[in-house]
Amino acid sequence: GFALIEQSSVNDNKGRGMVHKAVVNVGYSPTFDGQENKEKIVEAHLIIDEGEIEGDFYGETMRLGLFGSLRPEMKFPSFPELIQAITNDVATAKASL
Repeated sequence: GFALIEQSSVNDNKGRGMVHKAVVNVGYSPTFDGQENKEKIVEAHLIIDEGEIEGDFYGETMRLGLFGSLRPEMKFPSFPELIQAITNDVATAKASL
């Protein structure tokens, strides 16, 4: 999908107000036993080049456009396997978007 971090009068850091490629999870984050979310959450991983965004964007408004599905949400045996799956998702999204 795509993500847009909105510009504001408070924060005009680099990377705001422009569209970025993204992979997004909508679900419960089941990988970590005992830490699953009770409600569905949305997690976006922006696909950016070094220096394309200045600072973090916690607390800022982000708009997402979702256009398809790469795989179902799943539980991974380990954190490194989760990271590898996200890395694969990013590669697929880069080629597809």
